[in-house]
Amino acid sequence: MALNLHPLLLTILVSPVVFPFSEAYRPVEAGRNPINVNDPHVIEIAKFAMSWRNAVSTTGFQFLKVIKGERQVAPRVTGVNYNLVILAKAADAPLYCEVAVFDREWENLRILTSFREIPAGDALAPALAPAGSW
Repeated sequence: MALNLHPLLLTILVSPVVFPFSEAYRPVEAGRNPINVNDPHVIEIAKFAMSWRNAVSTTGFQFLKVIKGERQVAPRVTGVNYNLVILAKAADAPLYCEVAVFDREWENLRILTSFREIPAGDALAPALAPAGSW
């Protein structure tokens, strides 16, 4: 006697085995969620923000690393907003950049929505750095 399973039921049963949830594709709760600053996708988004800024101005910022950030799922426009603090270098002086990038990865759509420079010597700089980095 052959077992006759509906194709949809078979897909539901097999999907968790074939496509286990990784950290990158785990369902995200509504609201703002912290990100892994070493995630290659997050680093790619940070580098995108720096390269876009360099393309539209003569700043010549050099990306160093992502300090901290968060992501927020944008349900009405089906995408993700990334708010990142990036450590960069300009003319041999470190500075922090607060950036916001909208990402709709499946459509290759990425938009830099905000960019703010904060010199490392500025009074706001310690608030941007993670604990223990000063």
